[in-house]
Amino acid sequence: MLRKMLLSAVVAVGCVTPFAATPKVEADWFYHHHHHYRVFYRPNCNLPWAYYGRFEHFEGARHAAHHLRHQGFEVEIRS
Repeated sequence: MLRKMLLSAVVAVGCVTPFAATPKVEADWFYHHHHHYRVFYRPNCNLPWAYYGRFEHFEGARHAAHHLRHQGFEVEIRS
């Protein structure tokens, strides 16, 4: 009787442990699919890149890059 209860407890713990060790799908999706787009600029190739800003969506980064290019800067968008 004691062996059956002990064996049942071991099997129950063994069945639950793999599920507790796996990461949540939602958190995994968020970190791998949530990008930030950073815009850098510089007046010419002899100067280092300067940070302009971080954008949640590519359209915002593209708009900022277009604005900076219109002012004569070299621009790079990094994700």
